Amino acid sequence: MTAAVPDSSPSAAARPIPSQRWGVLEFCALSLLVCTIAGSLGAWYWLLDLCSHFRCYYFGFAVLCLIGVWRRKQSTWKWCLAVVLIWNGSLIAPYLPTTTSEPTGQVTPISIVSLNVHTKNQNKKAVVDYLRKQKPDLIVVMEIDVDWAVALKELDDLYPHRLMNPRPDNFGIGLMSMWPLSRPRVMDFADNDLPSIVATIQHDSSPLQIIATHPLPPIGSSRAAERDQQLRKVALFAKSSTIPCLVAGDFNATPWSAAFHEFASVSGLKDSALGRGVQASWNARAWFMRIPIDHVFVPQEAIVVHRAIGPDVGSDHFPVEATIVIPRESQ
Repeated sequence: MTAAVPDSSPSAAARPIPSQRWGVLEFCALSLLVCTIAGSLGAWYWLLDLCSHFRCYYFGFAVLCLIGVWRRKQSTWKWCLAVVLIWNGSLIAPYLPTTTSEPTGQVTPISIVSLNVHTKNQNKKAVVDYLRKQKPDLIVVMEIDVDWAVALKELDDLYPHRLMNPRPDNFGIGLMSMWPLSRPRVMDFADNDLPSIVATIQHDSSPLQIIATHPLPPIGSSRAAERDQQLRKVALFAKSSTIPCLVAGDFNATPWSAAFHEFASVSGLKDSALGRGVQASWNARAWFMRIPIDHVFVPQEAIVVHRAIGPDVGSDHFPVEATIVIPRESQ
């Protein structure tokens, strides 16, 4: 009798690979489900809230994993991935491009650019040239120091009305306007020495209140709490306004975070990006894992004529562009 000889052929050596592949896919599916659930519990803990920012990526990775496990007989992971797709898809859906209504009547549109210039960005000419070419009615700039304030004076011919609050850290802020500013002032909403700017303009003989804000990034429990407090108080301030209100800035929060949801709910304003696609504004220096943290909120009755991400101007943020029309009957 001949002893059995182990099969050492290449095909035999390759047999374990399929099980290893399935193991990786199963791990990815479980991780996606855990991150999806964790992101919806952000109001409880700041680390959980960090998981909320990557909904689009969870959805995309889930599609790839589902393709990988589709031929498996076991349906557990298919159901797991289906939950990930449905959960994240429902949260992304309001931002999918839709048909927008066009404004009627003789109402002047209001255009705004919100741009975190990045304090260390040395390409000041690119920023100035972009803003001069774009010519929005209003400009909100963040992370401006003294050098940035001086560079932006090149736009004085277009924007003679402004309030600039430069700082040596990353929280200088400014508001520039083609129209006169009424009662422009710096406000500290979170009682943490971080400035926001509030002013009023006259639009078609009706007042419009502008709020520019830039809270702390939510890295750590204390910073996350300060960000949430600042956004909450800005929302309450906007809600108490007796005139239409527009809020713009780097929120350091995506549309799926607890802080963003609270801001939208409390302020009564609407995100200008709704129905315009998920417009990721940060990080401009990375081609992967970009997320939307720069926002323009407008009155509910406003018609969003244009909402887009601008070009690379050397910052780690892309500009956010928005043009709106506020119907006369609501002014």
